[in-house]
Amino acid sequence: MRQLFDIRRRFFLLALLILGLSISSAQHRVVSLSPTLTEIVYELNAGEFIVGCTTFCDTPAKVSEDRNSGRVKEVSDFNHTNFPLIDSLKPDLILTDTDFQRKVTEELRAKGYKVLHYVPSSLDDVFKSIEEIGDAIGKGELARQQTDGFRKQIREIAAKTSKLPKVRVYMEINHIGPWAVGKRSPLNDLMIYAGGENIYGDVEKGVFMTSNGDIVAKNPDVILSPIWKKAKLGGYDGITPL
Repeated sequence: MRQLFDIRRRFFLLALLILGLSISSAQHRVVSLSPTLTEIVYELNAGEFIVGCTTFCDTPAKVSEDRNSGRVKEVSDFNHTNFPLIDSLKPDLILTDTDFQRKVTEELRAKGYKVLHYVPSSLDDVFKSIEEIGDAIGKGELARQQTDGFRKQIREIAAKTSKLPKVRVYMEINHIGPWAVGKRSPLNDLMIYAGGENIYGDVEKGVFMTSNGDIVAKNPDVILSPIWKKAKLGGYDGITPL
């Protein structure tokens, strides 16, 4: 009887081990409607989980390779989401972000999909989203290693810049508007940690439309403008000058 009990116990433990390995090595199918969130998945060494992304997802370089090869399908651009294509990919997780994608998020959830949606208003929100995505795809430990490293770097930078004179900064995220960064944005935190002072740091918004005249009146010391690969303005290709 004792021998039979030992055999059953060993069989039970073996079954648990096999089950645990199966769960930990499960392949997720992830659709990302955000270049930022796509990059997070790839940086968590889980790029193979991505089966669909946007036409703007191109970082890291492996994303473009996977799109060009056809392994990853382009399911969305900024203005349109291909719901039938998403359905055909049978994702178990969909990632969305920004207020612009709230309606799409609601539609996807109504269809029964698990959707993680993020509208970060601080760097800490960004770190929490990395950790939550990591947990969702079985990369929670690596995600926390990364965010711990980011927080350490920020503390080191802030310690150095805190002793320097503040630099007044205007950060433009889109020349069509123009659209500026307010207080409730991770980019505002980055400016502060880097020793800057956002000229719109008193505006309780993430992003909002301003005017060139108002920017001039605020007289920033530094103007930061993004590079958009497909932007063409005033004879410039790629960069969006003020």
